[in-house]
Amino acid sequence: MEIKQEMAIPKLKRLCAGAVAAGAAILLVLTGAQPAAAADKVKVTLPQYPVVINGITVDNAHSPYPMIHYQGITYVPMTWDFSRAIGVESVWNPSTGLSVRQMGYTSGALAPLIGDEPVVNNMAQGYNARVVDYPVVVHGQAVSASAQYPLLEFREITYFPLTWHYAVEEFNWELSWGDSTGLAVATVQRLLFERIVHDDEDYLYVDSYMGNRYYRAPKALDAVPELLSEADSAAIADLLGGKPQADGDHGLSFEAYQGERTVREGTDVRFQGITLMSLAKAVEDNDKSYEGQTKYTNEGVSVRDVIVQLHESRYLVGLTVYTQNHIPAPYTPRTFHLFIVDTAAGTATQVPGFDQGLSGIVSTQQNIYWAWVNAPHDGKEAMRSHINHGQLLRIGAEGQVELYNETFNVLDVEVIAQDGEGNLFVKVVSDKLTQAPAGEQDGIYRLGPDGQSEKITGPAAGETYLGTDGHLYQVNEGKMNWISDLTAEKAAFWWDYELKWE
Repeated sequence: MEIKQEMAIPKLKRLCAGAVAAGAAILLVLTGAQPAAAADKVKVTLPQYPVVINGITVDNAHSPYPMIHYQGITYVPMTWDFSRAIGVESVWNPSTGLSVRQMGYTSGALAPLIGDEPVVNNMAQGYNARVVDYPVVVHGQAVSASAQYPLLEFREITYFPLTWHYAVEEFNWELSWGDSTGLAVATVQRLLFERIVHDDEDYLYVDSYMGNRYYRAPKALDAVPELLSEADSAAIADLLGGKPQADGDHGLSFEAYQGERTVREGTDVRFQGITLMSLAKAVEDNDKSYEGQTKYTNEGVSVRDVIVQLHESRYLVGLTVYTQNHIPAPYTPRTFHLFIVDTAAGTATQVPGFDQGLSGIVSTQQNIYWAWVNAPHDGKEAMRSHINHGQLLRIGAEGQVELYNETFNVLDVEVIAQDGEGNLFVKVVSDKLTQAPAGEQDGIYRLGPDGQSEKITGPAAGETYLGTDGHLYQVNEGKMNWISDLTAEKAAFWWDYELKWE
């Protein structure tokens, strides 16, 4: 089966009437066209150009329900099978008419384009159709019978026009036109790839959205990924320690430290006799939040610490301060504070700006450390974790710090992986949570042991993985099941009907 390499399906821009000939204006609204009267008979033709839907060329010459062409617009049939194959549900009721809504994914291959009983259509002649005069509702909104591009009935089947409104705004499809390639339509696909979690010499292992199942994709991206059996998927899970590898699941263990913990003395939090911070303001604000009510019990302010010993007398201490503890986890309000403590000097220095949490820490060379917090995947995770942005901190041999969010002037810096040569690979994003437009600095970088950065590629939306071959691979976000080899600058995607799922 052919794999589509580095194929893009751009959205078309609107053109002015008369800017192109009718044959090239397949997808665009031509302002000179006039609507037909309700229930009028109209003349339609069959497209004299290729129509490709989800990578499959429609055989209009033999389909009992071919695409049709009317007033410069391509129309698609809403048979039950075909509509589901393109991710649209159409329901007919004799009393209420036709109801259409997007399913969010396709139901499989496009075999219904031909049907069990192919016919022979005359591609050169015109055919009669009529303007629909029965009720049609799209996403709960009635379709006007006097629309400029009305719904048509052809061979007793309702046909929809591929105007920008229906194709892009209502159904979220992507359209492209080429003088030689004709009309290409990509409908919303069933997204199956979540992220790459493991690799070997020849294959990538991709976690799926189906739960406990993995795909195995060749690193060459030259064949359809294989859905592994439950047994083989379990073996991969065991290899990963029972869970997929998340960004930052590597480095020094927070559980390794078995020494003295932080203690509270009055409103102060201390570590080995050194004051880290005062809780006075947190206690005051917490007490005020309970004034004038008796429904909830004031359980006070609590603190949880995480401690990593960097070397003999230097420690990294993170404090999470919880208030309004009657609110159940994970929604309990909290703040995070990070300190570098030198017990020999008797000092504790708070790291300014590093205030989201602590996910991981690695040492790339003697007494040089990188600490980070993972960015949330979405707003729901941000709400649960109280983490809004990914942050990266470099701690020098003398305890000096550099916050790379400030270095790159972005809200998010995400750790991808560390290689065996002391390099750290990171993704720099202006604002992941709000999906703000990418800035000039957005992209993937290699940070050397000396802290210097080298940009590898520009903005890359999706989950990135460093393979054992040194290549950066990525499962792309969006409407398609993409895998990219960013290092080799190649990519492939597969239609959902090519991928097996259960």
